[in-house]
Amino acid sequence: MTVSIVVLTYNGGDLLARVVDRLLEQRVPEELEVVLVDSGSNDGSERLANERCQSVSIGTGEFGFGYARDLGFDAARGDYIATISQDYLPSDKNWLDSLVDPLRNGADVTMGAANAWPDRRPFYWETRQFWWTREGRRFQHEYGGRNFSCVALATRRQVWRESGGFGRDTPMSEDKYFQRATFEAGFRDVIYVPEATGWHGHTYNLKSLAKRCENEGFGWKWLGEQYRTLDFALDLVNLKTYAKLGMGLLQGRVRTPAELLFPWVRPISVYRGNRWNNEWKR
Repeated sequence: MTVSIVVLTYNGGDLLARVVDRLLEQRVPEELEVVLVDSGSNDGSERLANERCQSVSIGTGEFGFGYARDLGFDAARGDYIATISQDYLPSDKNWLDSLVDPLRNGADVTMGAANAWPDRRPFYWETRQFWWTREGRRFQHEYGGRNFSCVALATRRQVWRESGGFGRDTPMSEDKYFQRATFEAGFRDVIYVPEATGWHGHTYNLKSLAKRCENEGFGWKWLGEQYRTLDFALDLVNLKTYAKLGMGLLQGRVRTPAELLFPWVRPISVYRGNRWNNEWKR
């Protein structure tokens, strides 16, 4: 029996080296394998992949999240396969064992937890429900009540294979594509594993925040989920969001223009991406 971990990499830098170290330290009774899928890094990430892990390389122009994720799963030998973001650092050496254990007992999919970095000031809205807008609520309700995230996710090879995987043509939101595919294939035993925790988070300026949210809007569009004008209008006047903003200002936790303007940038950018974008922006 083998457990594989698939990571998509692109200019992961020093953090990626820390992540690989932690992955190779994981304690599981099965054989452990780490597969890195690199898409044209120029900072040494590809060399790290070749030296320390099983590696798959694709050109920057070939990259799509579904295509790259499925390539990694194709290359992996594991009976159980986990996948994470390149900037997700498992908090301990038992993270993988905790994440995979329900799969050993027949679960179809598991998801781990992601907490803010203990030694960094988090982006305020990542601690106050970053995904508060309404674009994914109908999808979430229809497919199990909790949206899949490839920040930290694991499944059985059988589930990935028989559901059709992440979608070779999926430009992004491949985790949501996989969620729909698994549910439609009858694989609905999904378990959230809070003890399988790691550190993850981002720092945004206004430009990177808008791009991130536009990409999410486009991802929902590609999946066929519309962010309606009514949803957009209701999100712009969401009083709970402004209460969170006010609390953050009073506590001194809202400090940057991106944090201050988030309640407007988020819905406007998601709407723009959902209505007008025809490709994701790297």
